[in-house]
Amino acid sequence: HWLSVNQNQIIFHHIRNCTTKVTYTGLNILVDPFFAPKGHYPGFELCPTLEGKKTRTPLVDLPIPIDEIIKDLECILITHMHYDHWDDYTAKFIPKYIPIFVQNAFDKKKVLNQGFTDVRVLGINTPFKGITITKTGCQHGSDEMLSIPAMAERCGDCMGFVIKAPGQKSIYFAGDTIWHEYVEIALKKHKPDIIVLNAPQGVYDGFKGTTMMNPEDVKKCYEMCKESKIIPVHMNSYCHTLCTIEKMKKYVEENKMQDRVMVPCDGEIFKF
Repeated sequence: HWLSVNQNQIIFHHIRNCTTKVTYTGLNILVDPFFAPKGHYPGFELCPTLEGKKTRTPLVDLPIPIDEIIKDLECILITHMHYDHWDDYTAKFIPKYIPIFVQNAFDKKKVLNQGFTDVRVLGINTPFKGITITKTGCQHGSDEMLSIPAMAERCGDCMGFVIKAPGQKSIYFAGDTIWHEYVEIALKKHKPDIIVLNAPQGVYDGFKGTTMMNPEDVKKCYEMCKESKIIPVHMNSYCHTLCTIEKMKKYVEENKMQDRVMVPCDGEIFKF
């Protein structure tokens, strides 16, 4: 049962895509909830393949019931407003009184307009029930993509964050970002014990670079952070992401990173 865990144990429950339920100092925290059933949304027009443009998303169903995901929640963290991190479908299932942390006033207004009553903009060392949560920077797309105003608007702003508590391992969720100085600054400043990287190698038709990290970036992180555990996520839900869970596992094995890189399947639980 979620309430009977060791207060010093971190339970990392990967749900699907970027949705994670993490138990930290006994608090159940939900990250980027996305509950839509398989095929709920139309195909993605910027997918590099014609088949991908037509394939409805997400590609897979949730591995566990929504009631189980939202049970005993203390708060929710939403890194940005792309529908695979937060959408109207998901909002229907969340109790309106749950504290929700967002990146800025624009996102706060959107969530308040959905009827939620406790929406907070995340800052530096924001306190919450004995822990602190700190916003970190992201760049959700290559320089080429973001140089075009319409694409910059589509990619939008995003945040990562670091969760800390006295005597506890720290955990860094990098968010939807390419490998960027924002990420390096966060890694050097916070020295997180656990690092969650959105690394599906997301690509857009006609553009160079990626919208998020790729397997090579996981290797960069592994080499830079010699003591940290690394968890790559955001795979197997969308056609425009080239790296699957299976490909990531193979890459990790080929580069002998299994000692510290843990690639979760949907529904898998890690304990620290």
